[in-house]
Amino acid sequence: HLGIKVTSIEEEEFCYIPMGGPLPAKDQRIVGFGGAAAMVHPSTGYHLCRAMMGAGDVAKTIRSGLNDNAKGKKGVNLDKVAGDAYHAIWSPANIRQRDFAVFGGEFLMKQNVEGLRGFFDGFFRLPLEMWAGFLAGWPRSEE
Repeated sequence: HLGIKVTSIEEEEFCYIPMGGPLPAKDQRIVGFGGAAAMVHPSTGYHLCRAMMGAGDVAKTIRSGLNDNAKGKKGVNLDKVAGDAYHAIWSPANIRQRDFAVFGGEFLMKQNVEGLRGFFDGFFRLPLEMWAGFLAGWPRSEE
């Protein structure tokens, strides 16, 4: 523990962070967001950055779809609004990025301690902009 002596444990917390797993059904009317939309980074567990980066696009998409009614169109097609919001979260580029991160998480889970140390030693020697975007799961950080 880096020279720190643990004298007592007050409380131990256990939690489950779903990492990876299936994407939500794209044909449902209820739009999942955040953890409910599988936005947790599948190899790091990071979530906040992905949610914040996606929130604006989803909000604009929903607002635009609902505003169609205000422009004199006959009713709002809520199924289309929900589908468009799903696509704002899970565009083909974001799905490819997520699939790559799932692959990375599965790869890391198969490594022994020495393999993990070697991987992360090399990973963090890459330029900051290469590994920081991957860890945060920023959309369009496919470089």
